[in-house]
Amino acid sequence: MSLINNYGKALLQAVTLLPDQQLKIVQTYLHRFQTEQRFDLIYFDAFSVQHQPEMWTDEIIAHTCQFLNPGGIFVTYAITGKLKRALKSVGFTIEKLPGAPGKREMLRATKITEIK
Repeated sequence: MSLINNYGKALLQAVTLLPDQQLKIVQTYLHRFQTEQRFDLIYFDAFSVQHQPEMWTDEIIAHTCQFLNPGGIFVTYAITGKLKRALKSVGFTIEKLPGAPGKREMLRATKITEIK
């Protein structure tokens, strides 16, 4: 099942894309999002801090990362000192990787601890 063909359905309920992959789109403000579910990957594709600073606060990063399993991965194209410090403060190791075409580099952070 393709992502594009199932996007509309995923707005209403979780859709299985592959045996171990589901897509569910939750329409809410990020700071209000709550779930008991934990994830292995968060792809954080917010606009840059200059265009969307409310998405890059320490509080939003900590709130978002609480939903990752230990060993989970947070990836983004943003690489700022402030972001790296925020991720380290909530128990992540940081790596800079080559970016996709059109992007010089990206950040991969791996959750190593559970911060309360």
